[in-house]
Amino acid sequence: IVVIGVILGLLGCAKGFSLNDPSPRIVGGSNSSPGQFPHVVSLRTLQRSHFCGGNLVTVSWVLTSAHCTLGRANDGVIVIAGSVLLSEAGEESEERQSQRLANHPYFNANTFLHDISLVHTVSAFAITWNIRPIAMANYTIPAGAKGVLTAWGHTSYPGGELNDNQQWLFVNTISNAECISRVPEIDRPFVHDTTICTARDTIGQGLCLGGLGGGVLIGNAIVGISSWHLGCAIGYPDNHVLVSAHIPWIHATI
Repeated sequence: IVVIGVILGLLGCAKGFSLNDPSPRIVGGSNSSPGQFPHVVSLRTLQRSHFCGGNLVTVSWVLTSAHCTLGRANDGVIVIAGSVLLSEAGEESEERQSQRLANHPYFNANTFLHDISLVHTVSAFAITWNIRPIAMANYTIPAGAKGVLTAWGHTSYPGGELNDNQQWLFVNTISNAECISRVPEIDRPFVHDTTICTARDTIGQGLCLGGLGGGVLIGNAIVGISSWHLGCAIGYPDNHVLVSAHIPWIHATI
């Protein structure tokens, strides 16, 4: 999976790509089926332009990346749930406007520390077969665990066309020590105790230019919010904010 979207800064091998491209991109993933990941939502501008993904954790709160919501007005986000397509929401999808955006108070846009935020909708979503909150992992994630990464995007890189259908991809967690050893020295300070890295054995599958608020799932719980990467699926690990490390803040906020 390669994901490209709006981020706040370039990291390492990501240099040379545009930060103003609003479209998320995934390479090497598979199409999600309706209802397969009922917690995944599309975050859009008031003009209905998709800019990030999100994860429904209650019927009225969405967990995403702080770099997705930074600088946006509290009522400036439209949340669309229940659709795997960007172009056609469908009759069984639902739409809500935000009433509050809560970035983590210690989010650092320079180091991506605590790159996590919450979006509160004006009213609750109805729980259906294709709209359902997901549990949040409150436990330690070991290295070597197999997870699933979800997002929208391109089917191949470079040169792939933007896929209208949400994508998913298997990923494997690695220890922070291994993650640090596999990234350039200049980028090692971006790996924090409150983050978790994932990796693929195959070149051409992974994040690209930002996390887009997508999530890493293990079992029936969300364990990470995609935050940053180096280059575009060229073999470096991808980095995600640990949900378990932020459970106290999440509970205090919602």
